[in-house]
Amino acid sequence: MLFRSVHASRRLVVVAAIPSPEPLGFSVRLGSHFPFRTDRTSARVLTAFQPVAVRDSLLDEMVEQARPARISRSELSVRLDQLRDRGYEEVPSDTVQGIVDIAYPIFHGLYAGAIASLNMPYLTQRDALMSRSAARKLLSKAVRRISQELGSSAHK
Repeated sequence: MLFRSVHASRRLVVVAAIPSPEPLGFSVRLGSHFPFRTDRTSARVLTAFQPVAVRDSLLDEMVEQARPARISRSELSVRLDQLRDRGYEEVPSDTVQGIVDIAYPIFHGLYAGAIASLNMPYLTQRDALMSRSAARKLLSKAVRRISQELGSSAHK
């Protein structure tokens, strides 16, 4: 399963979804929406890859919606810096046990920050044909290609 999320009206909205080629999978319905807060991988990715003023505004929004706060604003800022340096997020899902969220930013040539987050909820399974490492590499290639087709040179 791959899905693309965007920020809209203080929410994360799933605007594209592709089912997993593996025999078992996890899915998120097209059109689903979630709070834009600290425990959402897409929210962190979208926020980390923004110009400073936009990032600060989104960071405030994330922290405000995360009540009770699980992480302070300063701790979240450090985490976002690390995410940005790494270029992607790969963490156990905050929502579903057994899933590892892998997410990369998508860029557009006419905008300085990320316009979307491409996510893969990776489900470890005995008969999986693709390792998590291989899945991450394919996801990285996909976001580079999408971003390039949108006129961005952000991914090298």
